[in-house]
Amino acid sequence: MSYKIRIGILEDLEYPPMKTFAAMLSCIGVPVTDGEIIRQGKPFLGLDIPDGQFANIMYWQLDEAVKFIGKYIKKGDVQVICEGGVSRSVAVGLAYYLSTGMSYDDSIDKLDHGNPAGWGHEWDLIHWAYKRKFMDEKTFTSVKSRLEKRRKSISLRF
Repeated sequence: MSYKIRIGILEDLEYPPMKTFAAMLSCIGVPVTDGEIIRQGKPFLGLDIPDGQFANIMYWQLDEAVKFIGKYIKKGDVQVICEGGVSRSVAVGLAYYLSTGMSYDDSIDKLDHGNPAGWGHEWDLIHWAYKRKFMDEKTFTSVKSRLEKRRKSISLRF
């Protein structure tokens, strides 16, 4: 059986559908835990990942998240949570799939999220993937070019 990463929102911390998830990783912008703990009988990791226009996800945070997901996704679905389920959690989920050798586009398709078109940490993610050698230079350049075009088209609409 192939398990998935499921994207959740902040409310899922209070009312998580814990029957199906092997682990939860929270990336809200406030400290939740100090390392990995057991929460409601399940492995849980909290990372203080900031969000906003000028916030950056640190490489070590993606490394920790990928390590945690890799440890538990063999046992069941892993739920990744941030406040809105749009940018930080999506970046973390995509980082895991990229670390497994999956292509950028396949990673987006695989993520149980719907449409990640509006998420905001693309630059941090692709630079991390390139530096960690999960993405070759040709792919990095191609994805970077697509992101630049998308940003220009979005800014032209406003």
